[in-house]
Amino acid sequence: MLDSSCNKLPHSTEYEATVAALSQMEKRDVMAKTMLEATKQYQAGQTMFLGR
Repeated sequence: MLDSSCNKLPHSTEYEATVAALSQMEKRDVMAKTMLEATKQYQAGQTMFLGR
């Protein structure tokens, strides 16, 4: 008969992998939003500078 802790190990590993993947996605999301905001600010500055 299998020990109950053995049954939990694969799920724990899957959970940890999922949490790590979500963490990476959150970091990418923050980076993308930051880059988008910087681009908008840059373009607004260029528009003001060029008088458009």
